[in-house]
Amino acid sequence: MQVIILLVVTVFSLIATYERNIAWKSELDIWEDAWRKNSKKDRVYVYLGIAYYHQGLIDKSINSYEMALRINPDDPYAHTGIGLDYASHGFYDEAYKHYQTALRLKPDNATTHYHLGLMFLEPAIRDVTMARKEFELALQIDPNNSCFASVGNGLCSRLS
Repeated sequence: MQVIILLVVTVFSLIATYERNIAWKSELDIWEDAWRKNSKKDRVYVYLGIAYYHQGLIDKSINSYEMALRINPDDPYAHTGIGLDYASHGFYDEAYKHYQTALRLKPDNATTHYHLGLMFLEPAIRDVTMARKEFELALQIDPNNSCFASVGNGLCSRLS
């Protein structure tokens, strides 16, 4: 009898796992599913914004970050994400405000310093000194991140 019960439980677990794998085909599917189940958490909107950004759906990404900030105006990750979105649209003043807010809330966020550095290298801004400063801060915070070193310093060297 115990063997039959174990077999039935195993079969149902396999079916549930298979169905979940179908539902979660991509990063976006995972976070849209999480949003449907719990739309009151700012973290869900932050990760949904990241997933939309990765799909090139910048307007949806911005909307997700705005929802996260309505729930928690002090979420540094939402400020960094929306800053990245605004910078990718060329709205550098808005991006800068959000990056600065993110750094006020979490000064040791290397990723925010890195993205701010990249924004300073945009042709409309082209401030290599400020970019290099942000890349150096990112590396001080996270010295083992090879991306910060290679991308940041490489770009600064080419543009100096």
